[in-house]
Amino acid sequence: MKKLALICGIALTLGLTACDDFELPNPPGQENPQPEIFDAANLTLQQGAGESTENAINLTTLSEQGGNVNLAKVTELIDFPSNFDLAFKVEISAQPDFSNSIIVDAEVDDDVVIVTPGVMQGAIREVITKKPGMLDLYARFAAYAVRGNSVMRLGGEDKYYADYKYSIIPMQPYTIEEAYYLVGSFCDWDLSRAIKFNRSSDLNVYDDPTFSLKIEIDEAQAAAGYDWKVVPQSTVTSGNYENGAYGATYNEGSTQAGYLTESPTGDDTNAGVINMSGPYLVTIDLEKKTFAISFAMDFLYCPGTASSFGFKKAQMLSTNDYIVYSGAAHLNKQWFMTAQPDNNGLKFYQDVENQKVDESGTVYTGGIMVPGEEDKPVQMKVDTNGLYWVEANVVGMTYKASLMSSLGIIGDFNEWGADIELTPSKDFLTWTATDVELTDGTIKVRANHEWTLDFGGALNDLTFKGGNIPVTAGKYDITLSFAEIPYIMTLTAK
Repeated sequence: MKKLALICGIALTLGLTACDDFELPNPPGQENPQPEIFDAANLTLQQGAGESTENAINLTTLSEQGGNVNLAKVTELIDFPSNFDLAFKVEISAQPDFSNSIIVDAEVDDDVVIVTPGVMQGAIREVITKKPGMLDLYARFAAYAVRGNSVMRLGGEDKYYADYKYSIIPMQPYTIEEAYYLVGSFCDWDLSRAIKFNRSSDLNVYDDPTFSLKIEIDEAQAAAGYDWKVVPQSTVTSGNYENGAYGATYNEGSTQAGYLTESPTGDDTNAGVINMSGPYLVTIDLEKKTFAISFAMDFLYCPGTASSFGFKKAQMLSTNDYIVYSGAAHLNKQWFMTAQPDNNGLKFYQDVENQKVDESGTVYTGGIMVPGEEDKPVQMKVDTNGLYWVEANVVGMTYKASLMSSLGIIGDFNEWGADIELTPSKDFLTWTATDVELTDGTIKVRANHEWTLDFGGALNDLTFKGGNIPVTAGKYDITLSFAEIPYIMTLTAK
């Protein structure tokens, strides 16, 4: 780092007693008072490149030319000691309030605050997006006086000098298309009959590059060998394998996982193969170029303390895409998930040391895992005995369990105001209310007096986030049952 070239207004020699390690992500808070000279230092910055889309910072061009990202220029520095160097850390975020950010080291070169294209690319991928294309980001600057191991932050611990918005074009090291398809012997390698993969989330394909597809393999296909490849949308559209296709290279000793490898031919050259009949889930990751094949589960079951670890009383989670499973479950203390209603099937347990609880203590999130022979299964835990809305992603291997501490009826009859609260049964699977006056119109069910968790659709098929339910005016006893799928609301006229 070059020493700042500006002439300092006051040259001082200080004997400092407060020394901090200058390390990422943030320098430690200082125990001793900030010396007055550093509080008084007058620093002014001017934005460098990227203040508009017309002069956006192109990281690819800068990298190819061996250049750096010019973030700001020091235009004034007064009351700064001459025997110290000026240093910066830059906080980078996609939000102007810096609610989700990363802090990186910057250099000062001839009064210009710079970072390398690689550092900027890494910061963008870490906290903003992996998606290519121009984007806006925000940066603000923490300034430090550095001499050997002595580090002092100018203006105090929370002081930032300048706050700028930049237009940046990130590097694009690889391309992921919006859609991918499975093709193979099952369709005679005919691209027009290829089967489209489903997306694993609503994120863009760069921030979540996983795709999944449920397939059914009959005994004849399994006996002959179910050969398969993966092709992108562009190949399907063109009808030409030369536009790109991936075959399979299996991991050593595995018949279920491996790497996608270039194989632009419409035959079984380097194709993957499945030799067992049944329903399967094929999952691909287009960033890592990997694939995994697993048995496709129609339901997940949630045995645990609430069901005495049995299955007759364990609730089921259902799915529309064989990726995300969701449903209401009575949970108490410890629980886990399994692919069938017995102890012989695939089981999902807590990814060790990875459970998080929100500030309310009612929403649990974390990772799930399928234990190997050497792993000790760890069950998921909840602190409150009750009914939870459980969501599990078996591709992303994550789960979320949200306590429904109350359930209420809301609708046109009360102008969508205060809920009519329902009373739970001992096992929290049946909720009731008596003598409820309804008007012609619609109603819904919601949990915890808010719209994070709500149910609608139809009285005989309550669905999560379903539409408003039509009802006829009258006085009713209301019964809501989560004991089985589909969930049901019964209105008994008085």
